[in-house]
Amino acid sequence: MAHLTSYFRMLIIKTLLLLRYLVFLPPSEVPLPAAIWLFGSGIVGFIAMRRRTKQKA
Repeated sequence: MAHLTSYFRMLIIKTLLLLRYLVFLPPSEVPLPAAIWLFGSGIVGFIAMRRRTKQKA
C-alpha cells in the first residue's frame, strides 16, 4: 500500500508541474496557411459526410 501512496504522490507532483508549465507558457500562433488547410479539409469532410448520409436515405 505504501508504494501506491508514493506513486500517487509523484503523479500529483508531475501533474502540477505540467499544469504550471502549460499555464505560464504563452500561446503560439498557428501559421495562417496551416490553419487554412486544416479548416478547409474539415469543411470538405463535413460536405462528404453530408452527401453520404443523403445518398443512403
